[in-house]
Amino acid sequence: MKYKYQVYISPRVQVEFDAEIVYSAKSWSKAHARRYAQEIQKIVQELRYNPYIYTLKPHLGANIRSVDYKGTRIVYRVQEEQKLVEILGFPSIHSFKTFEG
Repeated sequence: MKYKYQVYISPRVQVEFDAEIVYSAKSWSKAHARRYAQEIQKIVQELRYNPYIYTLKPHLGANIRSVDYKGTRIVYRVQEEQKLVEILGFPSIHSFKTFEG
């Protein structure tokens, strides 16, 4: 099945994700961290087919959507004109961080 959208993860956001995985490996195990990373990456890649599956989250910022996976929130914005899903961050579900701009 051909996807409709590209996914963009900035270098800063990739570093944030990598740090979360390192934390998981240290806190639990490398195997756990690997599975955790794979599941998050699977969710991100599925956004290529239907980025509108998750609702808008105005409390996070304008035109922001998110999906929670265990303790991580995958925060993103759809740029319809470019057919782009921009991943904005992977904060803890306990974070009150907002995403503007």
